[in-house]
Amino acid sequence: MSDSFARSMMKAIRPPFSPVMYVPSGANQNELGDITVIEHEGTIHLFHLALPSLDVVTHAVSTDGLSWRSAAPAIHTGGPRDCDGDMIWTMHVIRHPSRKRFHMYYTG
Repeated sequence: MSDSFARSMMKAIRPPFSPVMYVPSGANQNELGDITVIEHEGTIHLFHLALPSLDVVTHAVSTDGLSWRSAAPAIHTGGPRDCDGDMIWTMHVIRHPSRKRFHMYYTG
């Protein structure tokens, strides 16, 4: 397949909307690290790593997936001797079905 054919196919199948769902206020999309998204009682919760520092998982909420507002950060790195004292890496949030609580699993 030629490069020009591949480029023309990508243009043909590109959606007519921007694929960017969320960018933190005052930042650009290059500062948006790994994300996890969950829905709970009609509210969408987006958690993401802040680049380039990887020292906080920020939190934003939306009811429509287009308009977002910032919420309190979910977690910060720990102290120098903690397992997450240097950086936080990929995280995932789940709802524990019997306890009705949310848990965040991440690499520190």
